[in-house]
Amino acid sequence: MKLNMFQKRLLFGMLIGLVIIIGAVVFLYETRFFQSGVILGIMAAASFPAILGYIDFQRVQVYESKFPTFLIDLVSSMESDMTIPQAINLASSGDYGALTPHIKNLNKNISWGKSFEESLKRFSFDCNSPGITRSVSVIIGAYKSGGEINQVLRAVAENLLKIKQVKTERASDMQTQVITGYAIFIIFLFIILVLTNILLPAIGETGKLLEENIEGGMDQSFLGEGNEIFQFTSSEEIYQYKVVLFHMCLIEGLFTGLIIGQMTSGNIVNGVKHSLVLFTIAFMVFSVII
Repeated sequence: MKLNMFQKRLLFGMLIGLVIIIGAVVFLYETRFFQSGVILGIMAAASFPAILGYIDFQRVQVYESKFPTFLIDLVSSMESDMTIPQAINLASSGDYGALTPHIKNLNKNISWGKSFEESLKRFSFDCNSPGITRSVSVIIGAYKSGGEINQVLRAVAENLLKIKQVKTERASDMQTQVITGYAIFIIFLFIILVLTNILLPAIGETGKLLEENIEGGMDQSFLGEGNEIFQFTSSEEIYQYKVVLFHMCLIEGLFTGLIIGQMTSGNIVNGVKHSLVLFTIAFMVFSVII
């Protein structure tokens, strides 16, 4: 069975994570760093395909930002009495960033005798961009119907530019939400740090003090039936509570980042970078504390 690109990335990430987890089991099993090693392995397994997915997302964004410029240049050339192949040939010598190699391939396919429709479909497939795919479908439809192709190209370009403008304005308006998301996470992390460094040790010390007084003959009837809270007095039990709070911070960082990405760009993949930042902050802070 042939694996697609996502499955290959997922498999490779799982192998990296498995290697890290096995290393943690072999070298860190009886140390306080064992759980951190396992979490690091899980993080590596999940983050590798996520990072590559985010890179693909950014690549598509670059393609879709340059494609309207390419279409407008084609329209300008065609208004100077050039044919479509001539206009594409002229545009292939221009600079369209990451889209330039695909435009050169488009020109090459047409110059080798492939039809305009087939060459455009290949161009769309190579770019693997939803926006470009939709635009190419419209262009091919207009080309088949024999309409004014330069007017269609201009209309498609203007539509893409409007969409880009809306996305830019949305991202600008949502910067406040990004700051708010980070602030909420930092506050949450601060509260957890207060619990782990002040409240839990204080409860543990209180429990030890009560045990010593009870052993000395103090009447414990005033505690009533709800005195179980003073039973986790060992450092190991307090450590387990810190680990639970640690996991809470990791989960909070992961999903806060994804939500930020969804709110700012409408695509949850764009939240991977925020998740990794927040996840890493929580991991580093608790690795030092725990």
